[in-house]
Amino acid sequence: MLMVGTDFLARDYSEYELRILYNICRQSRWCPKHINQLHLLNGIPTHNKGNAKKALQDLLKINLLQHYNSDGRDDCCIPKKNRDDAIKILRRYEKQYSFIKYLEYIS
Repeated sequence: MLMVGTDFLARDYSEYELRILYNICRQSRWCPKHINQLHLLNGIPTHNKGNAKKALQDLLKINLLQHYNSDGRDDCCIPKKNRDDAIKILRRYEKQYSFIKYLEYIS
């Protein structure tokens, strides 16, 4: 069940959502610095791209990520007010998923 609002820590996240969240945090894409949504799917196997695209839409729907239209591209970023929550979410899953690492270097 998707929850829209600001209580991001109260829900569970899928591996795809976490991969996207990690990619955007690792690249420090806090609004207004944005990234092409397709680039967030890098590193996800082609046969799983459909699940990843759905996960991206879910993150946008709950407002953890913000959509940004740039020169006809669909970009997104993490609003600065959501930065700490995004890192807390990643910390919660850090031991469960090996791709989540070096969180202390995210600025």
